[in-house]
Amino acid sequence: ANFLIRWHVRKHRASYDHAALVIRSSLEDARESAGVIQHINGYFAKMRRVQVMARAALVKTSQRSEVILRKFEEMHQVLLLEEVIHAIQQHARLTSDSALAQLAGGTSM
Repeated sequence: ANFLIRWHVRKHRASYDHAALVIRSSLEDARESAGVIQHINGYFAKMRRVQVMARAALVKTSQRSEVILRKFEEMHQVLLLEEVIHAIQQHARLTSDSALAQLAGGTSM
């Protein structure tokens, strides 16, 4: 039996060596692929972190924009109120001037 095994090994030695070479090459390719996959996973992890930071920045910018818009609306309302007050004051002055003129000269409104 031992003789048969040695004869079989000698006869198929080249095939075994080739098979071992193919297996080693496949193992090397698998290791290289695993490295590439690990690199890609690292890249995706970085992209997820960047995405989270970008989303946070967008939320912050949106909140700031809302604050700025509220301030602008408040200032606009104040300006409108100031215009109304100015118009009332001007009308009051005109009415007062007209009343004084009537008293002084007897002209009608």
